[in-house]
Amino acid sequence: MRTIRVFEAFAGYGSQMMALKRLERDFPAISFESVGISEIDKNPINAYMAVHGETKNYGDISKIDWKDVPDFDLLTYSFPCTSISMAGLREGFTEGSGTASSLLWECRRTIKEKKPKYLLMENVKPIVNATNMPNFQKWLDFLTEMGYTNHWKILNAKDYGIPQHRERCFCVSILNETKPFEFPKPFELKYCIKDFLDSPLDETSWYNEKYLHNLHWYEKRDYPKGSLMKVGNCFKSDYATGNIYDANGIICTIMENHGTGTLINIDGRIKKATASEQLRFMGVSEDDIQKIQSVCKRSACRKLAGNSIVVDVLYYIFKSMFID
Repeated sequence: MRTIRVFEAFAGYGSQMMALKRLERDFPAISFESVGISEIDKNPINAYMAVHGETKNYGDISKIDWKDVPDFDLLTYSFPCTSISMAGLREGFTEGSGTASSLLWECRRTIKEKKPKYLLMENVKPIVNATNMPNFQKWLDFLTEMGYTNHWKILNAKDYGIPQHRERCFCVSILNETKPFEFPKPFELKYCIKDFLDSPLDETSWYNEKYLHNLHWYEKRDYPKGSLMKVGNCFKSDYATGNIYDANGIICTIMENHGTGTLINIDGRIKKATASEQLRFMGVSEDDIQKIQSVCKRSACRKLAGNSIVVDVLYYIFKSMFID
């Protein structure tokens, strides 16, 4: 059996390991073994341990002595998007700037010391816009100098089995690549929002008529591409601005603060997405949802989901890396 040793930097609740374990289940000739993670926030750590069991956490990536970490074959380093995202302050990730996203450059020490065969990165789409591309290219140039062949592409979760419009940049880098890597091809979506809702539906997630009446409605014609909305209004309140999505369509990008901002129309009644539904839209299995919710409050679960990576997209990328 082929065993791939893995280190997850910026681990969150371990969406990468979720995908790898799913791949291991489907293809028993390969296995994945974690040698450790790097994570500093309490809720993600608790969620990770609940899902994956006790795993060595090396903590703050800027303080790790990589000589103390066992060698590994795959590094996942989906660093914070806080300073890159359109929803953030857009401070960028210039090396030495001190922004959350500039933690990327700490991974340079990791790669120089360990030289893992495979690298996997995910971040928001603006990482390749005109403002951020020079820094991203600088990072790619470093990897090239280290002997890696880089492949990056914007992938959307709705093209890989999940009814969520979520565009993210993925970068796969392979040391001394011999067989050219290809990103997985999109396939037809067979599911819609209603397939991912709680069963039975949580009655506390419905909006009552009085609350809906108090929302400030306004016309909006430019809906997000792929939303398939059938309710032609958007709303503004003191808490959020967003769209109403028809249960037969696909949901907007799940974000950490989108409890109120993600409304779903089911036969004329409006509900907000629950924490468990948001995790489900991120490809988290039912068993893992229960484990995460056993150690994290609903608000924490929402934040975890919004900051994570869709497991199904990762699954097909890893399948292309290690199986196809």
